[in-house]
Amino acid sequence: MVEQVESQVANPLRRRARRPSARARIDALDMTKGVLVVAMVVYHSFNYSTDYTLGFKYLPFLPPSFILITGFLISRLYFTPEAARDVSVYGRLLLRGFRLLFVFTVLNVLTQLVGRRKAVGTPQGMSYLFDNWYEIYITGGGHYAAFSILLPIAYLLLLAPILILLYRAHPLLVPLVAVAFAVFSTIDARQEDPSFNLTLVTAGLIGVIVGRVPDSALSLLQRYWYVPVIVYPGYIAFTHLVWQSRFDQLLDAFLALVAIFGICAAMGAGGLFGRELVVVGKYSLLAYIFQIAVLQVLTRLFGRLEPFTISFFLQMLGVGMLMILLAEGLQRARSRAAWIDGSYRAIFA
Repeated sequence: MVEQVESQVANPLRRRARRPSARARIDALDMTKGVLVVAMVVYHSFNYSTDYTLGFKYLPFLPPSFILITGFLISRLYFTPEAARDVSVYGRLLLRGFRLLFVFTVLNVLTQLVGRRKAVGTPQGMSYLFDNWYEIYITGGGHYAAFSILLPIAYLLLLAPILILLYRAHPLLVPLVAVAFAVFSTIDARQEDPSFNLTLVTAGLIGVIVGRVPDSALSLLQRYWYVPVIVYPGYIAFTHLVWQSRFDQLLDAFLALVAIFGICAAMGAGGLFGRELVVVGKYSLLAYIFQIAVLQVLTRLFGRLEPFTISFFLQMLGVGMLMILLAEGLQRARSRAAWIDGSYRAIFA
């Protein structure tokens, strides 16, 4: 989740895209993010319904997907000799990581301050974050804080300069780090309160490794897009009927992303639907924040809705349409007003 986090990383990549094939791959990535953001509307609508378990039940691949893409883009853009020698690259990545931490903190302070009235003596605002700092910033997840996906993305951005240096020293060092994180994540998963953040940072490291695939492999996905589309439901059926493991969610996210990217690459961004997905994908971080904020407001005004009711689907459709209008409006406003573009870049780019 990530525009902008992904688009923050991808903006220089867009400037370097000269060939039509490179432009098509970038559009397919933005379209993939757009699909994920639209799917997040469904996921979060379930989260804010009377049965919050349905989001994970039907769309378990979504939480790791955004950080997988973030890791993919980090390695694809910055794991080069030129980037490794550019000191400003390290500063930009650290700035974006700390800025995302700041955005996460501010959003949760605001959520606490405008939330329902708490019992007397219950901490609110910054006091709430200080009292529950370990559960929020270390363990992670949505139990203690909103916008929880932002934290592991921020941590991955902060880890990125170290990964670049390790890759420069030897390409095998980064996979070894990923394996170490996977081992710790597996051990942690056996604990009573496993770390959501550790699991997703591990997913981001897997994305970093996948980002080293050659361009020819991505071109094959465009040509043979139907292969991952067939493989993915087969994998889902296998895990439900035959065998499950601790890595099902991560593998689910990887296979889903491959299938979505293949479809987007084959479809292209030429039509209206493809263009809208590109626009929403470019503003994926803002769209993610916006949809949660709207659902929180609606929940506090009208309560949690029953899943699969007419009002539930109308709310879901309304949030999705507002999100698309926000992305379109911001896209046009940035092209017409320099101060809007500058303000946006100062916060998200």
